This record gives sequence, structure tokens and C-alpha cells, in this order.
Amino acid sequence: MTSATVFTHDRTRNIQLACVLILAFSLAFQSVSGEDTVANENTVGGHPQKTLNKYCVECHNAEVKEGDLDLDSKLSDWSSPTNLKLWEKVLPVISDGSMPPAEKPQPSDTERKMLAKWLDSSLRENKSFGGTLARRLSKEEYQNTIRILFDLPKYTVPLGFPDDSTRHGFNNTGEGLIMSPTLLGAYIKVANQVADELVPVKKIAEESSTRVLKPDDMVANYAAAAKYNNALRFASSGTQIMRSCSWPKRMTVNTSGIYKITVRASSFLPRSRNLMPKEPMLLELRARDLAVGEREMLHRFRLLKTISVASESPQDVSFEAELYEGETILVHWNNSPLSYGGGQNRNLGKHVRKRFENDKRFLAAWQKVVLENSHDPKEGTLFNYGDLRGMSGWEQFKKAIQDKDLDMSHATMDSVQTKKLIALFASQGNVLGEAFAYDYFEKGPALDLHEIRVEGPLRSVDGPQDEEVKKRQRRLFDVPNEALSKEGNVAKLLEDLLPKIFRKPVKSRTIDVYLKMVTEHWSKGYSYESGLHLLIRSILISPRFLYRSLDDGPMDDYDLAARLSYFLTQGPPDKILIDLARRGRLSAVRPSEVDPSKLEYWVLRREAKRLMPTSHSAPMVQSFTSQWLGTRRLDSIMPDAVFNFTADDLDLAKREVEYFFTEMLKTNRPMTDFIDPGFTFTTPAFAEKIYQVEDDKTKAKKDSENKFQKITLARDGRYGGLLGMSAVMTTTANGVDTQPVLRGVWVLENILGMPVPPPPDDVPALTPDTQGAKTPRDLLAAHTTKKSCMSCHRKIDPLGFVLEHFDPVGRWRDKWPESGTIIDASATLQDGTKVEDVIELKRWVLTNIDLFSRCLAVKLMIYATGREPSYIEVKEIEDIVKSNRENKHGFQDIFVDLILSETFRSK
Repeated sequence: MTSATVFTHDRTRNIQLACVLILAFSLAFQSVSGEDTVANENTVGGHPQKTLNKYCVECHNAEVKEGDLDLDSKLSDWSSPTNLKLWEKVLPVISDGSMPPAEKPQPSDTERKMLAKWLDSSLRENKSFGGTLARRLSKEEYQNTIRILFDLPKYTVPLGFPDDSTRHGFNNTGEGLIMSPTLLGAYIKVANQVADELVPVKKIAEESSTRVLKPDDMVANYAAAAKYNNALRFASSGTQIMRSCSWPKRMTVNTSGIYKITVRASSFLPRSRNLMPKEPMLLELRARDLAVGEREMLHRFRLLKTISVASESPQDVSFEAELYEGETILVHWNNSPLSYGGGQNRNLGKHVRKRFENDKRFLAAWQKVVLENSHDPKEGTLFNYGDLRGMSGWEQFKKAIQDKDLDMSHATMDSVQTKKLIALFASQGNVLGEAFAYDYFEKGPALDLHEIRVEGPLRSVDGPQDEEVKKRQRRLFDVPNEALSKEGNVAKLLEDLLPKIFRKPVKSRTIDVYLKMVTEHWSKGYSYESGLHLLIRSILISPRFLYRSLDDGPMDDYDLAARLSYFLTQGPPDKILIDLARRGRLSAVRPSEVDPSKLEYWVLRREAKRLMPTSHSAPMVQSFTSQWLGTRRLDSIMPDAVFNFTADDLDLAKREVEYFFTEMLKTNRPMTDFIDPGFTFTTPAFAEKIYQVEDDKTKAKKDSENKFQKITLARDGRYGGLLGMSAVMTTTANGVDTQPVLRGVWVLENILGMPVPPPPDDVPALTPDTQGAKTPRDLLAAHTTKKSCMSCHRKIDPLGFVLEHFDPVGRWRDKWPESGTIIDASATLQDGTKVEDVIELKRWVLTNIDLFSRCLAVKLMIYATGREPSYIEVKEIEDIVKSNRENKHGFQDIFVDLILSETFRSK
């Protein structure tokens, strides 16, 4: 009996199936005349019914019907999909001896093997390849398809767009991709959104008007500007707009056009200080796109005009400039002597040094304010941010400088206090600069803005959005041919557009339907553009767009192109794939270079390698790994503070999985490296923090400790591989405690390919009331004494206990935290193998690597085809896995072989 047979189970096995298993074993007691008879049997005849009556009917008949199962009913019809599915699940437990129950009479090994062989033969004869249900685009596929087809790279579906249901572990299977009224409503909403983007409704020209902006109408962010004497006064110039600029609170341009802008400004100059500017003040006006945040750098915004301000009395300057829809006016003093924030803090340190050199009392006051607010006055390295910001800090300074008893003893440029003070200004300018700016607000030099008048639009122009729309329309719809009628142009457009959107050629009658729709729309007086809008809306809610492979019959090259593309890229087929499908090349075969007696789908192989993801950020990598390994749960987990595991650490842990999977695929590493690779991907700081690993190449480089990179791990050790990753241990915990049951189920389902059924409805949740239980092992033992629990927990718990050395974030520990008891991670696996810890579990998996390879291959096939593989398809997968191991091939090889398989190529 092989390990693969021992561990083959299914998630959906239930009480009814268990009863059918009893039936299966009763059949094993029938008299068999010979091996050929067993192998060729295709019905369960009269004699097995006698056995059934002997062992099962007493409890499972029309009257008693225990487990809601009447075993008097006929189960011999191999044409019944339900019966086939049941027998498909019966076979594994026939082979591993799970049924009948231990207290019942048991069939002999010969009888068991003969029944298994008969079932295997019958299933191979009666099962077929294919069977994916109608499969609509998943939410991610739908969004990516819209982005690619309509040149909208940043498009996202609206908030509240329904998520997809999960079946067999993935959210892109035919069973789970149901259509609901809510989803249909969301599709209609998106169709309108996309149509609006592609063919926006022409706006009515805005009438020219004049808007007057006074100081109260302007934003004063941080200490960028402040209101003084009926003017908005600017004191500093920096690179980050929130610390150096102002803009109107409530003025947004609605129509792109030419506007007349009049600015009234003056200079505010010092009288008694040696700070007179050597050149006129330069006032910049820029166009700010309000969609861009306040932390953006100044150079990001388009310059409208630079005005020279030399007069101390208000002067008007007028100019014309283009302002576009969604913009407002940004005001900035270009050449202020004071600058801080946004990378300018070093300049602030130099500036205050000059001020301190010229005014010792000025220096002493700042020493008192800043250093006495620090947490450590002697060191002066940390200070209270809130107390020193803006006006608050400035008021403290004024109080200090007016103090008759101000300590002047350290007001020298070579004192320790002065050096620390200047260093603080250079490093903490975002805080200190806000207070320091008030010195300029009150005493100058500063620049006063009195008023801005904006008149327009004087005439309309195309803004960036308008230009982008026109470019997109030219790319998608081409320029209308003036020699053709409206109908002719739209017919030509449909001939080009529909095959791209529907992912295969369309018939002329389909084009005629849409053409009739738009001509009837025009006949009611609507514009040409309105007709295009209607077409786009209608096409995007067509089943031909929302679903794939809707045509009857076997999968054609277009269907194969779509399956390959959505599997590897989560997007529609590109031009190369569509052209190959059009020429029938994806299904082209030639003799294999390895074995000329076999045919090879060489074009399909080439395209699989071309489209194969090579980056951790590839949609396929992120979607597949997060669902296969369950790391999507990390988004909803926040470990307890005691573990010192931050949101950034959660992100690192998830990225580690994605980088690791990509490396395995891209470099074609052996399947055993999924379990014991000798490396991982993370930052040196994270590796040391969680894995207690210090990489020799990076430990001496401080600047690389937070750089994501490949880290060497010891083989045959605690960490490394799927069974030693922080992301896995975190996602199988709850952020507070480890959960051996959850971890055991995870290993069974995702490493060994042995899904367990959900617990019966009457099983209570684990509670603290365990009468003396001191460890998770004691706790589970106290709650799994019921027979209904024991059968599954015998498989689950040992694997969970093996991982108990890992805490809820994947860090190694030797004792259970609550009791201080030494962790006992030993376990006996189902085949009788005893393991002491995760290291020995890894060794066992490496010895039985086909278990893991088969599990991963099945997961990939479910994700790719949208269906759970049938019995004959699983057999094909097992052959691929076996060949991969015997030929010492790698993960990329098995990945490509799955794509070339009949299972993948069957609808």
C-alpha cells in the first residue's frame, strides 16, 4: 500500500459517504472467480446485494434510513454522475482500510485489493476528461480584463462589488462563480462607468465668471503661510507643498480653458535686522491637480507664472494661463531664505547657525525652549513634538527671550548645547521649522499675498483628461472614415472590437444585432457618441464577455488561449495567442524530442513558458499562493503586541511566500525544495528577528538590513520551506495563541493533499474547562474523546503538535507559554512513522515527496481549469508527478506538463 493511497481523502466526505463506504467493503466479501472477472466487472450484481443486506441494510433501509441513507436503493448505475462521484471517494478508503469500523468483521487483504482493482478499472472506464461548469470571469479577472481591453490601467471595480464564492479552495471555479441579481447590478454599474470613460458625455460650455480669492479663502498648512494685517504672509520655501505653499480652500476649475489671473502682492521687509534680501522676491503660481496629495513635491505641479515682488506696497500683476479640469492655483515663495521639511532640514540647520552667530540672546532662548523640552536635557536627542509645533513653540521662545534671568552661559557657538541644538534643527526641522518660521512672519523678510482674481474661462481648451480620452478613442475605435456612413463606421468598429472583447470570432448575425440596436438609438435623435456609449454598455453585460467557453463541443484553440492566459496572467489572451488560435496552432503537435513515439504540443509549451509569471508581483503568483496557502488571512490578523510583530512584518511574511514560489518556478528547482530549500526571501532584519538567522553576507552592512533579498538557511533545519515559514505559522494561528487543529488541517490539505471533512454540527467549540489540562495536547485530548471526533483528530492532531514549537508568528519556542511546560512535539503519523519535531516531519515528507507534488499539482489544476479533477484526471496528474520525480525534473517542468495535459486541454 503506497503512502499516496494511505493519505488520499476528500474535504466533502460526510455521513452519507461513510455509509456508502460500508457498502463498498461489504462488496469485498463477494466470491470472485478470478482477477480478470474483477477487473472487467461493470455493475454491482445480485450477490453483492446479499452482502449489503448482511452488513448494512439493518441500519440503512427505507424505514430506519440512518444517516439519511437507504442502502436498499440501487447503486450499480455507472452512468449516474452521483454514483460515479461516490465510488470515486470510496476507492481510497477501501485501499487504506478505514472501513468497516474496527469492531466489525474485516475483509481479507486479497478481497480488499480485488475490490479496489475492480473499482479502479470501472472508474477509468466510466470517467472522462473535462466537465468545467460555465465559468464567468472572477472579480480579479474581470477587473484586469477591463484594464487591458479598454486601456484603463488604473481602473478598479467600485466599492461593494461582490466577492466570489470559494469552492475547492479557490474563488475562480465554475461551481463558485455564480450569477446573482446583486452581481448583475454591479456589472451594469461598471458597464456605465467604462462607457463614461471611453465616450464621456460632452459638457455644456461654462460661462465666464470672476472669482476673487482673499486671504481667508486660502489654505495655511503647517507654517507655510499665516494671516497678518489682512494679507496671507509667506515665510519659507521648501519642496513639499504642504510646508511651503497655499491654495484656495474651495476653488476648483470645472472647464479646461484659458483664464486671466490677477495677483496682488507685496514684500514685508525687516527694518532692524541684517536680513534684507539681495534680490526681488519671486512668487510662483502653479496649477495643482487636486487628485494629488498634499505631501507631493513642488516640482510635480505645472508652473503658470513667476512674478517678481519688489514693492512694499501692494501691486497687481495680470497674465493668462491654461487651467485644466480638476485643478486649482498653488502659490509658493520661490526664493525665501528660510526652508525646511521635505528634505530641506539640513538647510535649516545651516540657516539657524548663521542666526545664532549674530544674536547670542536669540541662541540662548532657543536653547532653553528646545533642550528643556527634550526627554533627556543633557543629551537633547528626544523632545516633545506637540509642545513645539508652530505658534505654541514660538510663544515659548518669546517668553524665554524676554526672561531677564535667561541663562546665557552656553550661548557660544562651540558649546555642547549649541551643537546639539543645531543638530536638532537639522534633523527635526519638520517640527522646529514650524515655530522658527514665526520669527519671519512677525519681523520679516516675508511675502504678502493680498488677493487673487481668476476670470474665465475666456475660451475652452483640451486638458490632459480630454487629450487622454481622444488618444484612447483613436487606439480603440480608430478615426471614423468620412467616406462611410455612421452605420458603416460602427459595423467596421464592431467587426474589429467584438472578437477582442468576446475572445473569439463572432458571426455576422451577432454584429447585425448590435448594429440594429445602435441605429434604432440614433433614429430617436441621439448622437453618434451616445450610440457608442450604448454599444459599450451592452457589450459589457453580454454573457460572451462575462463568461468563457460557452460554445457547445470540445475546447477549441480560442478556448485554450483564454484558459492559458487567465491561468498565467489573470487577463485576456494577447495578440500573439489570438493569432495562434486563429491559425489553429495552439493545438498543433509534433513528435517529442525526448520520445519520438509520442506527440508534443510544442506551440502550447512555448506559449506556456512565454506567459509564465516571473515576478512575485504577478497576479497569478499572488492570487494562487494566497488561496492555496491561506495567506489571505494575514490581512485580517494582527498579532498580539507581545510578539513584536508589526503590520510591516505581516507584509514581509506574505511577500516571502510570493518571492519563494516565484523562485521555485522561475529557476525550475526540484519539488523537494518546497520542503527543505536551504534559502528564503526576506530582509536580514526579519530573518534575524523571526528565524534567528544572521546572513554572513549582510550582517556587516547596516544599510541592507531592511532590503528584501535571498537569505541562506541551513538545510535539514527548523526554518525554510513551507513548513517553516512565518506566513504559514501566522495564518494558522489567531494572533494570540497557536491552534494545533488548524495547523494540522492545513498540513493535511495543503502539503499532503488529504482534506478532512468539516466537524459534525454537534461538536462543541474548545473551551478552557478541561479539568486540569495544562498544554494544547491535554486540551485536545479532553475534547476529542467522542468517537465522532477521534477518527479525524487521529489524523489532524499529530501534525498540529509537530508544529507547536512555532509560536503564533513563526518564532521558535521550547515551552508552552501558559504552563511553562516543555513542548512535546512528537507524533505518530498515519503510516506508523514516529517523528519528534518539524525537522523529522520534513524528512518524512521528502521521503514521500510525491504526496506533496500531487497535492500541489491538483491545486494548480483546480485553479487553472475551474473544476476538481475527476478520477481519470487525477491519474494523469499522478503520472506527471511520478515522471517528474523519476527524471529528476523541477517545478517548472511539472508546471508546464500540467498545461500540456489532456486534463488542462479538456473543457
